Amino acid sequence: MLFRSAEASAASRDLQTVQCTVALNYHVEPTGVGHLYQTVGSEYRFRVIDPAVHESLKVVTARYTAEDLIRLRDKVKAEVHTELVNRLRDYHVVVEPNGVSLTNFTFSQEFNSAIEQKQVAQQMAEKQKYILDQAKLEIGRAHV
Repeated sequence: MLFRSAEASAASRDLQTVQCTVALNYHVEPTGVGHLYQTVGSEYRFRVIDPAVHESLKVVTARYTAEDLIRLRDKVKAEVHTELVNRLRDYHVVVEPNGVSLTNFTFSQEFNSAIEQKQVAQQMAEKQKYILDQAKLEIGRAHV
């Protein structure tokens, strides 16, 4: 079994730039080694596997918003796995079962700041609702 790790950049459906590390466990079919070396050469990792990883990530991430990429990570990983299996099959490269890992999803600083601001606003809204509910209870007790 062989291992390849690649840094990849793609855009989400909501046009957020996504950086990700894709780890791939694979092997070359013994019956296809000769064909792979004749058609691609010994640099097949750089000429076939890395581009397949990059393109697969781009295709899949374009289907999801940035938020969904985080929430649905297992689904995204499964789709990247399927894309890689399909892209590498013709080169006799076999992706191992559960052979794809997506790590270190990162987004632009602007996007991270916007998410943080959204979280703070939600927390403030919840706090204000709590204060309002407490005031209503106090008014209710005063009328009894």
